[in-house]
Amino acid sequence: MEQISGLGPELQNDQIESVVPTGTILQDGYSWQSNGSLTPDLSAVDPTAVAAASTWDFRSGIAFGLAVGAGVAFLQELPDAISPIRQLRRRHPKRS
Repeated sequence: MEQISGLGPELQNDQIESVVPTGTILQDGYSWQSNGSLTPDLSAVDPTAVAAASTWDFRSGIAFGLAVGAGVAFLQELPDAISPIRQLRRRHPKRS
């Protein structure tokens, strides 16, 4: 029987996603049965960290949208003297 101890504080608030090989989660560790030198693979997620990352992703999306909107508005309001495309359109209007 193999055992890892001292995981209690690290996994206290985490959600266990998967454990390979299957075994028993103890109060302070993990215990499993192995015939060879099989090391355990424990996948855990901290819900607080996921929520914080989601909040920051949302806020950065809003900031990016506002910045792009301001940039488009700025480009649309450039005076004719600065915008060479508008100057070319005035000099060479489309013929119908």
